[in-house]
Amino acid sequence: MKISRVLTYRKALRMSQADMAKQLNLSVDGYAKKERGEREFKASEMQEFLEVVKRKEPSVSIEQIFFN
Repeated sequence: MKISRVLTYRKALRMSQADMAKQLNLSVDGYAKKERGEREFKASEMQEFLEVVKRKEPSVSIEQIFFN
C-alpha cells in the first residue's frame, strides 16, 4: 500500500486529517495511523477514500491510490 499517495491525494483535496477522518467515519487518531501506515485501511475505507478523491479527480482508481 502506498501510504504517501494517501497523504498526497488528501493534501491535493486541501483536506485536513480531521476532514478526511470525518468522511471515513474514523477518529482523527485512527485515520492518522492508517495514513502513516501503522494500521491497514479496510476495503470499505479504501472505497470511501476513493469516492472522496473522485470528486476532484474522476479518473483515479483505487489501484493508483493504494497499490501502485
